[in-house]
Formats: sequence, structure tokens, C-alpha cells
Amino acid sequence: MAERSIGAASAQSFGASPPRHNAFVFICQAGEWELKAALLAASLRRQYGHDVELIAAVPHPSDIWGTMAQGTVALLARLQVRCVPIHNPIEAAFSHANKIACLGVETSAKDLVFLDSDILCLARCDFSLSVGGPIALKVADLPAFPTDGERGWAAAYAAVQRPMPDRRITLSCEAAPSPPFYNSGVMVLDVAFANVLREIWTQTSRIIRLDHRVPERRLWSDQLGLAVALDLLETSPAPLELRQNHPTHLLPLEETPDVAFAHYHWPQIIAQEPALRRLTGSLIEEHAFLGDLMQHHAGWNELAKPNPRRHAASRLPQQDRTLLISGISRSGTSYLCSLIDAHSNAVGLNETPELVTALKGTLTPWSLPQYLRRTRSDILDGKPVRNKVKDGRVIADTAQEDRFDTYRPSVETHDFVIAAKNTFAFLSSLARLRQVMPRARFAICVRNPVDTIASWKASFAHLRQADLTIRPVGGPDDPNLSPRWCEALSEIEATQDLAVRRAKLWRYLAERILEDRRHGHILVRYEDLVADPQALLARLLDGLPAGTLKDGWQAPRPRDRRSVLDARDLDAIRAVCAPTAAEIGVACD
Repeated sequence: MAERSIGAASAQSFGASPPRHNAFVFICQAGEWELKAALLAASLRRQYGHDVELIAAVPHPSDIWGTMAQGTVALLARLQVRCVPIHNPIEAAFSHANKIACLGVETSAKDLVFLDSDILCLARCDFSLSVGGPIALKVADLPAFPTDGERGWAAAYAAVQRPMPDRRITLSCEAAPSPPFYNSGVMVLDVAFANVLREIWTQTSRIIRLDHRVPERRLWSDQLGLAVALDLLETSPAPLELRQNHPTHLLPLEETPDVAFAHYHWPQIIAQEPALRRLTGSLIEEHAFLGDLMQHHAGWNELAKPNPRRHAASRLPQQDRTLLISGISRSGTSYLCSLIDAHSNAVGLNETPELVTALKGTLTPWSLPQYLRRTRSDILDGKPVRNKVKDGRVIADTAQEDRFDTYRPSVETHDFVIAAKNTFAFLSSLARLRQVMPRARFAICVRNPVDTIASWKASFAHLRQADLTIRPVGGPDDPNLSPRWCEALSEIEATQDLAVRRAKLWRYLAERILEDRRHGHILVRYEDLVADPQALLARLLDGLPAGTLKDGWQAPRPRDRRSVLDARDLDAIRAVCAPTAAEIGVACD
């Protein structure tokens, strides 16, 4: 399709400049997407100068896709971005197909690099295709069909009357093998191959989209269609590195060195990442219209406001300032969390729901560091956060009071410490937690089983009954449990004698602590914590910028609840718990 001019930004013809090695093309659609496209264009020009061609693909007709603001058109012109019209090759209701149309733009460059508009360029990198390779892609981040095995894929291939390929790949954020599946947010294509792929990709996506046997077809049909189209063309893409299409909405930037292209998806991710927030603020200073445009879009207007604390944000990795607290219930976990929160430059999160929901299911729990990253951002922006608090202080004993409220934690500096506490879910998921937060510090609380089980009997019903059915993570239905731990839980569930059942549950939890011991967690004995809290805190927070203990913190007053235990309880504890207690290093008397 012949191109025609669109406003001032297309004043330069693509043939007027010497041929370039790369041309970057991205969609610039009226509304929030034009803001994203303008940010992307500004970041590309900053890193690449004028060594590359920039092309904004503008969806037409305007009565469907809208008209860009004149300020956006003027900014693109200043950035020497050539605007060209594209038409959705499938239907307007399927906006994802606009990217397929981008593969047909004309350019004199050797290779075409398509970029999703919700990307920021942090550094220059080479997108040269290897000799003979017509396309380069990064593998997808997560499975297309996370809950139905490969049935969804089988339906997608059946829709185009093609058998499933035998090859399997590893995705970037999930270890389970997957049929070939790619992220189309960054695509490097030989220009001639781009036109061939465009036709096949359009056909496969259209067919898959309309086939009702394919689950989630409206969300994924462009990505599924790309994988099937490449299979039809018998083409295996060359691999792009994670740094060339970084899933910043899933992985914190600190997890990947030298990220060049950050795929952020939403403005709140920019707010949560100091490097992206710095870059965005700098681009606003250079191009004032970007700030003006942000004022018109929800979620973006906060980014346009000056924030001295934000601009001073440290490059210190966030995980290095994160403490995860777990252990056996009624062993001082809430008290420890409240003590850390009582520091002038620390916040303790006591059993907030997100800490559990992040661990549900079989997928790698990247939503946990996401949640902590979002909480850091909200605290720095002065936004309210949800926590187990009373009068602005984290509740130190949930048996006495167990409720959530919203408040605005105060911290001294941008590099404050976060402590996140959960007992059963965390303790059952330590290996998965270490996978997504390898540099976080882990504190595991344990207590004499006699006092622990006495507290169980005198506090929560689920502890008194050793009820495992209420546990959404770590319970009998958790798909992540190994056969060994599934068998142990089954044995506990089959035990009718409540005294023995509680003792077996304590032993089970203590064995989970022992299993993790080689990874170097800090064991916090309740007896040491209550005897000298400050000495233990000094060891636990050594090297962390937690500040100083604020006035008003209190030493605990341990309650002796042993009177609730009967002879049967004591016999069960001595018989079942004593050997494991000795191994872990706590008394059992």
C-alpha cells in the first residue's frame, strides 16, 4: 500500500536520507498510546541519535482510531519520526493486529525492528540479524495456556490444519517446557521476509481468532498466530537476549544486567522502577509537551510531577533492602515484623493478602517482587498502603488484634528497608521465594514447641485444630509440594488425636526450616528475641539502612499459656517434636 503524508512529522521522505542499517517502527495511536509512542521515540533518539530511522505507524481511519494531538505530531516532527498510515488487516475490534500491519511499512533500511509502544530505550544495542537469519525474537515470558497443558496449542494448530511441532522451548519467566511461543513486543526482521510473514501471520491469526475451540482466542490469537505462521514458514527465529526485550512488568530491572529495552506495559511500572522514572523525568525536561500530555491520562499524571525524593532514588538493588520473615506461627513473627517497622527507615508488612496470592498456582511467583516494588513506590509517593496496623503501628500480636487498615508509612530516605512477614505460605514456599528474590534476607522464627503449641491451643481455631484445609498455599492442594511433603501432610490429616496432630504439624514445619538451613537463613529463636530484641535486630539488620528504633517500641511480655496443655499434649510433644527441636536448636521442655 502506498504511503501518504500525515502532518508535519512526515515531511522527510524515507528515501531522502542515506540508507540506515535499522529502521524502528512502532504504533502511534491517538490517546494514551500516542503518549507511549512519543516517550519511546524520545528515548530512541537519545540513545541512537540519527543513526536509525524512526517510523510511527498510525492506524487509519481516524473515525475508528482517533486523531493524534497536534502537539504530538509536532514533537514527532522535531524527533524526525516519519509517520505512515496503517490499516488493521483483520478487524478494528482486534487492535492487536495493528502490529501485523507494521511489517508492511516501506523503508530503505536493511532490517526492520518492530517495537511495542509501551517500551523505553535505556541503552543502545545491536539488532543486526545473523547471516541468513530472516527474523529474531525473544521467547515469550509466560505460557499461553497456563492451566490446560497443551490442549490450547493443539486447538490452535488444528485450526489451521497443521500438526503440533515436536520442538519445545523454555520461556523467559517460566521453566516448564512450551511449544514454540514468542513475544512480539520486539521483532527484528529482514525487510523482504517481513512482507512474507505479514501475509501468513494475518491468515493464521484470523483463523485462530475465529475458531471457538481455542481458549482465550481474542487475547492471544496474534501471539498464537505468529508461532503458527513461523511453523508454516519452517522458520526458527534467532534468539534475542532478555535485555533486548525485558519484561519489566514481571521482572525488576535489577534482575537483568544492562537492560537496553524495558517493556513496562503500564505507567505504574515506570513509577516503581527508579531507572525508568529517572529517564521519564529527564525526557519531560527535554520535551515539555510530554509532561503536558501526561496530565490528560490517568496513571501518568503523577509521573509528570517533580519529586525530589524520586529523582534521588538510589541504584541500590531493592532486594538487598528486603527482609522476608517466616517461621512457625506463634513464634514471634508478628513481633519481629513490628520491631523492624518501628525503625525510622523501615516498613514491616504483616501478612498482607498479596504475599499469599503471589504464591498461588504453579507459575513462578514474580508477582511477589512486583507487589513489594509497587509498595515501595506507593510509600515514596505518600500513598496509603494496606497493612495490619493500629494507630499507625504494625500489630505485634495478631492473637490480640488481627485487622487490616490503610495508613501512610513515613520513612527517612528513598532506600528504606521493607520487611514482609508470612508464616505458613512463606515457610512452605522458601525455594520458590529464593527463585524470585535471591538476594533478599530471610529470617525464620522458631520457638520451644511446648510454648508454641500452648499458644496454638489458646489462640486461633485453625491452629488449635491443626486445620490444613484453610491453607491456600502450602496446604494439601498446593501443586508445588513435593511427594515427600504431600505424604507428610496426608499423615497429619489422617491423625484424629488432636494432641498428636498438633505435634506432627509443629514437626512438619520445623522440618521445612531444616530443609532450608543450607541456604543461609537467619534463625530467630523466640527466646533470644524476647530476651534482648535490640541485639538480635542488630544482627538481623546489619548493613541495612533501617535507621534507628523510634520512641514507643515495647519489649514483649510473653504469656505463659502452658496451663492449657494436658498430659496428652505434653506426651505427644515429647515423643513427636523433641528430636526435631534438638536438631533445630530449641528446647523442648
